[in-house]
Amino acid sequence: MKRKFEEELGTFRRFLVREDVGELVPNQCEVTYVNHIISGAGWQIHGELGEILTIWKTRYSDSFLSEPEDIGLRVRYIIPGTDGTPLGRLLVKIDPAYRTEDDRPIYVLVLTARGRPVSEGIEGALSFLDIGREWVVRGFTSLTSLRMHEIWGRRNAH
Repeated sequence: MKRKFEEELGTFRRFLVREDVGELVPNQCEVTYVNHIISGAGWQIHGELGEILTIWKTRYSDSFLSEPEDIGLRVRYIIPGTDGTPLGRLLVKIDPAYRTEDDRPIYVLVLTARGRPVSEGIEGALSFLDIGREWVVRGFTSLTSLRMHEIWGRRNAH
C-alpha cells in the first residue's frame, strides 16, 4: 500500500504545482488499522474481552458483580522520537458491535498511530508512516492474547 500511496501523493503534488496552490507541507501523519474480531473460536460474548486483549482482566475485589454485558476501552501510548521526546501517540480503541450480515458479536479494534513528521517535507512524513505502521502492527501483537494468536494461526514475525 505504501508504494500506491506514494504514487497518489505524487499525483496530488503535481496537481498542486499545476494549479499554483503551493507546496504540500505535512504537519501531522496518521496510520490507522481497523480489525473486526469475530466471536467463535476463543470467545463467544462481549463480556469476554479478557480472552482477546492482554490488558483486560475481569477480576473483582469481591463477588458482587458478575461478568459484564460488554466492554469498551480506550488506551493511549506515547511513540518516542529518537531524542526521547514524544513523536506521536498510538491510540487504541475497542468497541463491542454486531456483524450486520448475521448479528454475530464482534469487537472492532482500531489502532491509530498519529504524530508529527520525523523531519521536514514529504520524506519526514513518509518516515513517520513507517514508524506508525510498525506501532500499529506490533501494538496489535502486544495487545492481543497468545491464545488468540494460536487460533488465528499467527506466525511470529520478530
